[in-house]
Amino acid sequence: MQIVDSTNGEYDDFRWRAFNSAGQRLFALDFQNATLDINYLLDDGAGFRSTGFTFDPDVIYLLEIWMNFARNNWQAVLNGQVVVDAQPITTTGARLDLGDVDAFWALRTKGAPGDNYLLFDEYIVTVEPTDHIPVTLELLGLNSRNEFELYVHAERDRRFALDATVNLVDWTPLATNRLSDGSWFFTDKSSAGSPLRFYRAREVLP
Repeated sequence: MQIVDSTNGEYDDFRWRAFNSAGQRLFALDFQNATLDINYLLDDGAGFRSTGFTFDPDVIYLLEIWMNFARNNWQAVLNGQVVVDAQPITTTGARLDLGDVDAFWALRTKGAPGDNYLLFDEYIVTVEPTDHIPVTLELLGLNSRNEFELYVHAERDRRFALDATVNLVDWTPLATNRLSDGSWFFTDKSSAGSPLRFYRAREVLP
């Protein structure tokens, strides 16, 4: 997808919205061309929430939205970066199925649209042979104490173990945590002085 920028001084919002088969809007992902902020919307009536991420107009992005109806979770990934950690598909008990995903153009100034527009191609909806949204490791690098920092992005309220290895054969468990909000920031205090280290995250069943 790409948001082609305005040339007339008016800037609008462009959204991807998911609906169930009853026509209820479940959630939306919003690209605000006036500020370049990325926001999301749930069905709880609380309005838009900031993801903390921005985008650049006229740049082509790969957007992936994962939905797990069995666990009531969705996640948004932009160019491989998780921009929305797992959020509830519905907060109101709406029907948990997929009726439609659509692109939406929202005018910021009534009667004065920008000449910006949303361009997208290779739009597909697939059913994946998995019962969970894939875990994503976001590697941040070394901090000032030479300790490695990373994020684990996965489904809410699930337990995950984080392991490390230097040879991809012998794995050392580092920690286990329940992801209450879909993300886990971790500092590997045992990594200082290690020239090479690999990480993996795996779900730990109750």
